[in-house]
Amino acid sequence: MKNKLLLFIGGIMIIIGTLSAGDTNVGIDALVNIDIPKPSETMESKFSNIKNIVREQEDKINLCIFNKIFADRIKNYSIDQQQLNDLYVMAAKDFFGESLKNKYDGLDNFLVSAINEVVGEEVHQLNEDEKSQLQNRFYAIAWILNN
Repeated sequence: MKNKLLLFIGGIMIIIGTLSAGDTNVGIDALVNIDIPKPSETMESKFSNIKNIVREQEDKINLCIFNKIFADRIKNYSIDQQQLNDLYVMAAKDFFGESLKNKYDGLDNFLVSAINEVVGEEVHQLNEDEKSQLQNRFYAIAWILNN
């Protein structure tokens, strides 16, 4: 009898503990702490408009992560200008699927301009300076979206 009473009390305590734990699912409102270098004031002002283009918090976080990862990797690529454009577009399609298609007016032009200002439109092998400049731009975009 004593064991049944202890088992019953233990069960009640587990139920009370579970119910009183509160909502632990904080969703996308949680602070996203991603280690991204803070851009220079020039880069920050140059790309700050992306916050006005991308309005939904979940999309900001996802674009932040995508651009951070792309920035991390770009220096390792041995590619030309056209391959860079293709890689960025294909990686975005894989990462986002159709979720951003036609959702944010001007986002595609904004990103193409950010790339083309560095590499131009003439197809050529990217040099280390161009990759470094692109990395800084992608980091700046990611940082702005996360702050």
